[in-house]
Amino acid sequence: MAQAETLPAGITGFERVPYGEKRWNGVIWTDSLVDTYNHELTRIQQRHEAGMDVQHLVNGLYNLAHAFDHA
Repeated sequence: MAQAETLPAGITGFERVPYGEKRWNGVIWTDSLVDTYNHELTRIQQRHEAGMDVQHLVNGLYNLAHAFDHA
């Protein structure tokens, strides 16, 4: 299976978060937070497809989402 067909550990997909979506904890992120999250997800996808190790970026994405959920 080619690198682009796999997902990095901790990522279930590269589908972008839509504006106004309610999170698991009832929080709705502002549009700017959604844009920030989606930008980082795109960055992870691009680097992963290029064959780079992105585990530190995935960890950062989880930290980012956690911070947004508690902002």
